[in-house]
Amino acid sequence: PGGGFPPGIPGRTSRSDGRTPIPIKWSSKLFDSKVGLDTSYHWDGVKGGAAWRDKLRGYIIACCPPIKPVLDWAESRDCEPTTMDQVLTSCATHGWLPGECPETIGGHLWGLLKMVVTSEAKKVFTAAKPQLHGFEGWRALCWEVTRGRQSRMTSLGDQLRNPPSVKAYGDVSAAIASFD
Repeated sequence: PGGGFPPGIPGRTSRSDGRTPIPIKWSSKLFDSKVGLDTSYHWDGVKGGAAWRDKLRGYIIACCPPIKPVLDWAESRDCEPTTMDQVLTSCATHGWLPGECPETIGGHLWGLLKMVVTSEAKKVFTAAKPQLHGFEGWRALCWEVTRGRQSRMTSLGDQLRNPPSVKAYGDVSAAIASFD
C-alpha cells in the first residue's frame, strides 16, 4: 500500500520482506575484491588520473548510490584534509547515507582504494590518515589527479589575455594557427 522502500542502500534488503534495508557491516561485501585484480581499475599516480577517477567513481556509485554526495563533498575539499567527525557531521546535516554508518562505508572505500593504487598514487594514499578513512583517501587521490588543473587554467588564461605579438604581417596566419 503506497510508500517506497525505507532509506538505505538500494538492493540491500532483508530476505524476509524484501523491503527492510540491511545495514552495511564490516563483514559486508560492498565492493568486489576482484576489482583489485583488474588492472584497468589501477592508477599509478602518473598518467590517466582523470579517466581512472571517473571509472572508479562510477563503480563506487554503482555499488553504493547514496555515497555520491559524500564523494562530491570530499572532492570539493581539494587540498583541505577531512576528518571523520567532519564526514559524520556533513552526513547528519545533509541526510547523506541514511540508515548507514559512514565510518563503516568509509572503511570499505579505504579497502577498495588500497587495492587499486600503485607506485606514486600508493604514496599519496598511504599518506592520507588515518587508516580506514576512505573519504580522506578519496579526497587526497582526487586532489592529486586535479592539483595541476588550476595552474594550467591560469596559464591558459594568461595566454588568452596576452597572446604573443606578431612582428610581420606575413606571420599572422602562422601565429593564429599556433594559437589554436
